[in-house]
Amino acid sequence: MPPEDTLLGWMLDNGTDVEIELTRITHMQLLLMLASIHITTMTAANFLFDLCTHVEWMPVLRKEIEDVIAEYGPVGSRPDIPARVWLSKLEKMDSFLVESQRLEPATQLKPMRAVLQDVTLKDGTRLPRGTLIAWTGHQHVHDPAVNPDPYVFDPMRSYRKRYANDKAEYNKYVAGQNELTNLAFGYGNQACPGRYFAVNEIKLMLSRLVMECEWKLPNGTTRPQSYGIEENYFLQPHCKIMMRSRKVE
Repeated sequence: MPPEDTLLGWMLDNGTDVEIELTRITHMQLLLMLASIHITTMTAANFLFDLCTHVEWMPVLRKEIEDVIAEYGPVGSRPDIPARVWLSKLEKMDSFLVESQRLEPATQLKPMRAVLQDVTLKDGTRLPRGTLIAWTGHQHVHDPAVNPDPYVFDPMRSYRKRYANDKAEYNKYVAGQNELTNLAFGYGNQACPGRYFAVNEIKLMLSRLVMECEWKLPNGTTRPQSYGIEENYFLQPHCKIMMRSRKVE
């Protein structure tokens, strides 16, 4: 019987006896589900709450989607235009997404690394094997030296950077990239391996939600603040957002 084409199947086929022990592999599977589903859900939800807070950007993003549809057709309608290429044309949505992730990340500590062998630093600090170390990534991207006016929601912050040098550094500032001003998916050679898939999935979902629905915060309410459990951030479970279908021409 061929191995299952799933991550769990791969783990069972390639793991050591210790790694595939039931309790351990269950724990790993739950962690991987948290990493994938939590990041995607929080990112999309925070995007919508930010859009409801800054409603002036709703028509801007809709116009961009309409322009892309007019030039390339609906996503997936042309075999010569893969979905990832179509989604890459949503430059303003991408920049809005980067800024939303910067101000409302899904996790506070990133990147995170495990010490593989005992290490003694120059100042005498000893890091035993197995120690987890991490950056306070959330604080890093709020450093004025890294992002000027760090507490201002500026959805075109990344968009401007992409064109600042005649597009020479364009790819450096798109969602999912390994860049020190945006640590949403970690950094270095251990950044999230599924980050490009996640970004495309999120943008595909948001492009439909923005076009096909009206969004609004309930009257008298403001954007809910996230709360933390260990290094992870979550939206308040009681927060509400209003939506209704809209007619798409």
